[in-house]
Amino acid sequence: MVGGDRYRLLLEPARAAATVIVERGQQDGVFRRHLPPAVLSAGLEAVTVALLGEVNSGALADGGSVRPSPP
Repeated sequence: MVGGDRYRLLLEPARAAATVIVERGQQDGVFRRHLPPAVLSAGLEAVTVALLGEVNSGALADGGSVRPSPP
């Protein structure tokens, strides 16, 4: 299991990428501007950590072979 500061370090690349995507989306009018990009990225990170917790508990299986389909 991963916890504390370790998970923050592991998720830093995803956090940085999400922040850039949200910034770009706000500039393009895709995302609203009522929250700063870093706050929205933190919300996405929280969802990611919750899903990882579900995998660790056995409630959600992750075989690692499923890839999302392109839009």
